Amino acid sequence: MNDSLSVKLADNEYYHGTEAYKALPILYEGFRLKKEYCDYGSGGTFKQALYLTKSIDAAVVFGDFVFRCRLVDGVSILRIDEHYNQSIIDSLRREFGKNILTGDITKAMPRNKHLKKTELIHLVNYRFAKRNNWMIGKYDYDKWDAVVSSVRQQLRKHKYDAIGETDDLTGLAILNPAFVKPLELYGARRENLKGFLKKLDKQSFVYAVKNDIQELGEYCDSPKERAEWDTVSNRVEVLLARYCQENGLPL
Repeated sequence: MNDSLSVKLADNEYYHGTEAYKALPILYEGFRLKKEYCDYGSGGTFKQALYLTKSIDAAVVFGDFVFRCRLVDGVSILRIDEHYNQSIIDSLRREFGKNILTGDITKAMPRNKHLKKTELIHLVNYRFAKRNNWMIGKYDYDKWDAVVSSVRQQLRKHKYDAIGETDDLTGLAILNPAFVKPLELYGARRENLKGFLKKLDKQSFVYAVKNDIQELGEYCDSPKERAEWDTVSNRVEVLLARYCQENGLPL
């Protein structure tokens, strides 16, 4: 039986895929980025951020549960389309040297100098247009980490709350989760690289949370990891008991 849902997103709505044990706190507390909130988004392209996409196919890669989310009014987004003005790039290279294009922006510039907003937009798009060249063969982690960390600093200086593409599957990295409101949680499945949404089965969701708690705890290899996971899992278990009580489900 085909139980897929057809969900039409508004212009300011996106998907966020995640695992059951992370979805439960989002239902009650909204999105957060703190480590005690299950180390949210720390491994993404822009490190710790909240990642959203318009693509169901992309969202379900990150978990069997998908939120439909809304961006609140006023969020400032630096859009990446990989188009840039070469004359601006050449001017930055002449003024600051080649490290401004591939290295740590902050280290490439004197302290009394600052990028203009227009320069930042074109520089970020240049870096992303060139990133595939950096990743051919040997992946240069140091170079890419320098790009990410210094870009984040510049985004904050120019009051950007997010970076990315609003329409394609690459999606957005939201630096301030207060700008994102979860609207509805769906179940999800993936077949032949395609993602599908379905109405949330609350009992199955409870089973999935309990399974996450058990399985992820088995991956703790050190006392420190065990202690960190116990803090997270204890908190999730409290919320799980509340969820079951409110929905008349057995724990």
